[in-house]
Amino acid sequence: MKLLVAVLLLLISLATPVIAQKTSPDPGAEVYAVYSALIREYIGARQDRTPNLVIETETTDYPHLGGTRIEDCVKPEAGEEAQFEAMIRDYKAANKTPDTLKDKFDLPYKYQLVSRSLISTIFIDKQVDGWKAFYDKYPNSDGYLDMSAVAFSPDRTIALVYLGHHCGWLCGDGTYHIMRKEDGKWTRSIWSRCDWVS
Repeated sequence: MKLLVAVLLLLISLATPVIAQKTSPDPGAEVYAVYSALIREYIGARQDRTPNLVIETETTDYPHLGGTRIEDCVKPEAGEEAQFEAMIRDYKAANKTPDTLKDKFDLPYKYQLVSRSLISTIFIDKQVDGWKAFYDKYPNSDGYLDMSAVAFSPDRTIALVYLGHHCGWLCGDGTYHIMRKEDGKWTRSIWSRCDWVS
């Protein structure tokens, strides 16, 4: 009898359908979807002169010039105050230390990740024009981009990210960007009230 029960239990367990585990989306994929959408919108019409995009490997934060606070730069729309408060808190935490970007961008043109230390070494020699040396090493790059870590609202429909563009001694800009996810796609909604321009 015990043998019959054991055989029945074994058959039942083999006949029970395996329930597939629900997999959650890769949070890293959303981060690179935000980066890629922002870069595509930022480059925009400049795409023809940027066939060799250079992206600094390490994340960075907005250069808080003059004691600028993120709360003064990024303002929510009515009814989004709690979402923005949580997102800004996460942004500050995510950007306390640099993170390393990976080769996961979805862009319609070539790009390369270059470390901050390698970019810095180009500008060390004061006898050489650093930007000329940069463009000799990275022709057709239109300079380089640096970006912060991405922070999301609790419902993951709004993202906050800083993007800086460095292209010459008196050429460059940077600001915070608010991205919104609508119909499964990230688009730039607004940029902040704070930006730097050179």
